[in-house]
Amino acid sequence: MDEYEELLNSLTEAESVLFVDAVHQTYATRPTGCWASKDETLAIEQTSDRQRINIHGAINLETGQTRIIEAESVDAQSTIKLLSSIEVHYPHKHRLHVFLDNARYNHTRLVGEWMDQPGRRIKLHFIPPYCLHLNPIERLW
Repeated sequence: MDEYEELLNSLTEAESVLFVDAVHQTYATRPTGCWASKDETLAIEQTSDRQRINIHGAINLETGQTRIIEAESVDAQSTIKLLSSIEVHYPHKHRLHVFLDNARYNHTRLVGEWMDQPGRRIKLHFIPPYCLHLNPIERLW
C-alpha cells in the first residue's frame, strides 16, 4: 500500500480517495449455540428463508461519507452503477481514486470499456490479493 501513502501525500483539493467493496448478507437465522438441559427440545423461530441482500458500497475515509447501492447481484453492471454514483456525488473533484479488490467483476471488459469513456474522472487502484485488511470498508460490513 505504498501507492496509497504516496497518493495521500500528493493529493490535491481536486482529488478524493474512496474504498469500494461488496457484501452479501443473508436473512437466515444461524444458531451458533445456547444453553439448555439435555432433555429439553428447543425451537428456533425463522424469520425468513435464506435470501441474500447484495450491497455494493464505497467509503471516503476523509469525510466518512458512504455511497451504497443494493444490487440484484454483484457483477460488472453493479460495479459500473456504483462508480457512476460516485462520479455524480463528487461533481467538483477532477480525479477520484478508487481502491478495490481483485474480484473478477472488477476486471471485466464491460468495466474496462466504461472506464475508457471520455470524461471519466475515476482511477482504479487494485488492492493486493488476499489483503482484505487493507480495505477499510471491510470494517463497515
